[in-house]
Formats: sequence, structure tokens, C-alpha cells
Amino acid sequence: MRILPLLSFLGVVAFAQPGMRTVTGVVADPSGATLGGATVIALDSRQTELSRTTTAEDGRFELSVPAAAGLRLRVSKPRFKTADSLRSRADA
Repeated sequence: MRILPLLSFLGVVAFAQPGMRTVTGVVADPSGATLGGATVIALDSRQTELSRTTTAEDGRFELSVPAAAGLRLRVSKPRFKTADSLRSRADA
């Protein structure tokens, strides 16, 4: 079983809707190869799902989430170990 690494964030940008933000990033395996078709889920501090998406062929993803203080991203893909990102802050 290969291990799915933590996310590589490209940035966090304010979203057009008040109280929301856009989180973008790229999912890659330990060799640096990008992973298309991975599921990315944004969770709050209570582990409640806020948003979900699937990475594009080049491993890129974009999620719209509430601009809350705590956020954890969970990435999964068949044949890979599920990985959680470190918590990020709304002002990160």
C-alpha cells in the first residue's frame, strides 16, 4: 500500500461570497507525481464535512469553505492510505 502524502497548498484566496474562502492545492504521491481522481474533503474542528471535491487529472483541486478559524483537509484515493492535512487558519 502506498502512502498518500499531505497536501501541497497553492494558496488560500478570499471567495466572492461573504464569509467564504476558496482553498486550492495539488495532491501528489511521495515521488511527486500528481494524483488525479483523489477525493478531497474539508472538515471543521468537529470533523463535520464542509465541502468535497475530486482532483483533476493534474492533481489540482478547489474547494469553497466557510471562512471559519479551523480547517482540516482529508485526502483519499483507492490503493493509497488516507491522509489528513495539518489544520490551517482562515488568515493563512
